[in-house]
Amino acid sequence: MEGYLESAHIVLFLFGAFVISLSGALMPGPLTAAAIAKGQKSRNAGVLVALGHGAIEIPLIILIALGLSNFFREPLWKIFIGVVGGIVLTWMGVGMIRDRAALSEGRKPFPFGSMRAGLITTVSNPYFFIWWATIGAVLITKSLTWGVIGITLFAVVHWSSDLFWIWMLSQMSHRGKKVMSPGVQSTIFAVCGIILVAFGLYFLIDGSGIIRFIGEKTVQAETVSTTSALWSR
Repeated sequence: MEGYLESAHIVLFLFGAFVISLSGALMPGPLTAAAIAKGQKSRNAGVLVALGHGAIEIPLIILIALGLSNFFREPLWKIFIGVVGGIVLTWMGVGMIRDRAALSEGRKPFPFGSMRAGLITTVSNPYFFIWWATIGAVLITKSLTWGVIGITLFAVVHWSSDLFWIWMLSQMSHRGKKVMSPGVQSTIFAVCGIILVAFGLYFLIDGSGIIRFIGEKTVQAETVSTTSALWSR
């Protein structure tokens, strides 16, 4: 009886982990843009994009399981990934916007292969590491209740949710291409490029501390304003 209960607990945990992981994968981001862009050329590009994503994710799961989640919360790490990742994503996005016509007509390939695109857009995203250092760390800790089998099953289930969504994106992108004119395809590449540039600039600005600086100044200004209003009464 205890064995059945334990199996039920594992199944329930893995189901919950899949849903939580899928909700994270559904959030638009650089990886989404890469999957859509690569899907224009190959319907199964999402599989390779997901493999590139997993090449970063699986070792990260192992590191967090070994107790290194606090490292990924360090401000210096966030700044480093934010600045470097922001520059890389901005560069990729600008190139996609500039070459959108050539990309849509097949005269120029995407700057990176599908797997490398998945790897680069993953490692360039500081919020990917923050998610794993917080929500992901909780799931990993729970999976360790069942030892090596537990964390192995969790890693497989989590990556499967990524694979499912990324593959779906590339499939939809490729099918849509059949009824799209080169002009529409060019627009899709431009939009994907804009998404990459937007995230790149945000990561770059956030990583450099400008957003936090503005936020602190705003709070200080509001505090001064509130204090002055109270004293004037």
